[in-house]
Amino acid sequence: MATAARPYAGKVGGNPIVVPFNAGATVYKAGDVVVVGNCPFVFSQDLPAFTGGTVQDSVSVMDGIYTCMADGAISPGNDVWWDATNKKVTLTAAGNKHFGKCVAGPAGGLEGVGPAADGDTAYVLHCPALIASGTNLSTAQIITDTSAASLAVGANGNTNPGFVVDDSTGSAVTGLKIKAGATGTGVALSTISSATNDPLKIDAKGTGTIVIGGVSTGQISIGRGVLAGVIESLTKTVISAQSGTPSAAVTIGGYINHVSATGAGTLTFVSGTTLSAAIVGVAVGDSFTLNYANTGNQTVTLTGATGTTIIGTAAVPTGKNATINFVNTGTNTWDVLCSVSA
Repeated sequence: MATAARPYAGKVGGNPIVVPFNAGATVYKAGDVVVVGNCPFVFSQDLPAFTGGTVQDSVSVMDGIYTCMADGAISPGNDVWWDATNKKVTLTAAGNKHFGKCVAGPAGGLEGVGPAADGDTAYVLHCPALIASGTNLSTAQIITDTSAASLAVGANGNTNPGFVVDDSTGSAVTGLKIKAGATGTGVALSTISSATNDPLKIDAKGTGTIVIGGVSTGQISIGRGVLAGVIESLTKTVISAQSGTPSAAVTIGGYINHVSATGAGTLTFVSGTTLSAAIVGVAVGDSFTLNYANTGNQTVTLTGATGTTIIGTAAVPTGKNATINFVNTGTNTWDVLCSVSA
């Protein structure tokens, strides 16, 4: 990594707000950056060690535009943080202090283009987040914005934040309300809108699992609204071999069609350890159902590995279906209850 040369932040424009600074025994040069509390400030002039007398107006707290060395590609408009170790601005918030916003890239670059690589020059508006340390605000705060990150909270800003409010939808008029409650009454989540009826949607990402009550031990109450019919999403898996060992994901998926033509095959379920590991927050008494169809020309015997114990009829003749209930009976142990159609 290149070593930043002084000045670390060279002023090129703006009207910085300058305040007095006691240098103590340290000698500073114009362009040096000093972190005060949670904010990086920039020296507007050389400042000798303080030996007494009047403290000089020498440090800029905000509003100047400075040339700084970037630690990589940065787009204009991005928030940047001061890396005090390497004397550079960076998109990485963790361990660094908010410096301001990138407004341009290397001198002579195209308009609207920021620094492209480590060591490039970045033109940065010095506007540190003065309340980033968590100063308490005594009045209601209202943010008017229409971006995908109207409010983002995270160690790296808007890069995979812990919390984000996306208000970029055109003509957005719905939102989420969080209302605190007294002791024992809990917290309430509800939809905000001007309509009489509006849905509240909860989604995981991709194939991620939505877990409700994964840690708590209390009951899950559905309330007193109209309960719509439950529609299960079953993933069909076809097994064409005479015998098969469906994975935990296939077993939990809910539907196996065994189409093997002749002979006498087996269907062996995974171990209780493997099955439990595939279910987030599994507890004793948890259960799920697997639908099995034997559409081939053979009798199939259902068997289980360690921790999956077959209970009931284990043989499924050709042309028959079986409803197979898996019930967790302990740590990594499951009873497998088989019921074959008549």
